[in-house]
Amino acid sequence: LAALLDTQFINILTFQFPRSMRYQETVWKLFADKAPVSLAIQGPAFVVGLGLQFVVALIVAARRNSLADYSATGFAVLMMSIPTLSVYLGVQWLFGAKLLWFPVAGWAPGFIFAIHFAALPILVSVVGGLGGGVRFYRTVALEEINTDYVRTARAKGVSGGNILVMHVFRNLLIPVVTQTIVAIPFLVTGSLI
Repeated sequence: LAALLDTQFINILTFQFPRSMRYQETVWKLFADKAPVSLAIQGPAFVVGLGLQFVVALIVAARRNSLADYSATGFAVLMMSIPTLSVYLGVQWLFGAKLLWFPVAGWAPGFIFAIHFAALPILVSVVGGLGGGVRFYRTVALEEINTDYVRTARAKGVSGGNILVMHVFRNLLIPVVTQTIVAIPFLVTGSLI
């Protein structure tokens, strides 16, 4: 039984990682060193992406069957159709390798250097996730806009902006919170690519 419990599989299940052969450090120390960099990229990308998805979806849902709606929906479907890795590689090639606006790899300590190195991955993450988020939140917003209490508020003379903020926005937060809780594990694993 002791030999069975002293296996690499059991050690990984119990978070007893060995030393890295490449860096000659403990794996926990490597995690501690790299986690702030990963969170410095994925945290802002998640917040900016979620806010942008939400705002664009509300605007598009409020202007249903308009040119803005068709354009944003077409762009969202296009972004959902392109593999995320292709977006990552295309943006890195254009802005990093071709135009030389951002570094393609690396990291430097300090706030200004961190912004310089993190701007391109944050941009790529926001653009890569924009399509699915806009489509999802637009669908949820359209369901809320067509409910009875919104029609009643509209019949009472409440302005469109107040309806969006006071009635639709509040009930849209339910799927936002659900989507956020599901996306939290990807804040760490999502920046591996």
